[in-house]
Amino acid sequence: MGRMKEIFENEQVRHDRRLAINARMERINRMNRRKQRRREKMSNDASEEMKRRIASGEFGNPKKPDMQAVNDAWADLLESKLKEVGKDGNFNTISGLWPRGGDKVAFDGRVQEEVTIPAGSKILCFYGNPEPGSRQPEYRLTYLTYDD
Repeated sequence: MGRMKEIFENEQVRHDRRLAINARMERINRMNRRKQRRREKMSNDASEEMKRRIASGEFGNPKKPDMQAVNDAWADLLESKLKEVGKDGNFNTISGLWPRGGDKVAFDGRVQEEVTIPAGSKILCFYGNPEPGSRQPEYRLTYLTYDD
């Protein structure tokens, strides 16, 4: 009976490991899809901007522009677009967290209204810095989204 229990436990460990790996791969794939959408949007915006600048004659004759100037403009444009990525995030409050006396749960809190967190959002926990003796939360749980 001991051998069967060991085989079952090993199978359970392998199954749990596979689930963890699959969950991690799904998170990575979601992040990659989000990054790809941002890259495509950034590339499309940059491409449209460069087409407009070439057509306006900013780099000489539109049929045969100065390629060094075009390459420099591309580098400047993409560098400025990359600096914009990640700016102007929206912080959305989920709940305050208070310490809980117990062995399994460290903090708890309640949401005031229904919250739907979009896939790919970053979840942050900020220090609440409560005043001693107050009922202010120890931490504040928020999620961060970006306007794409």
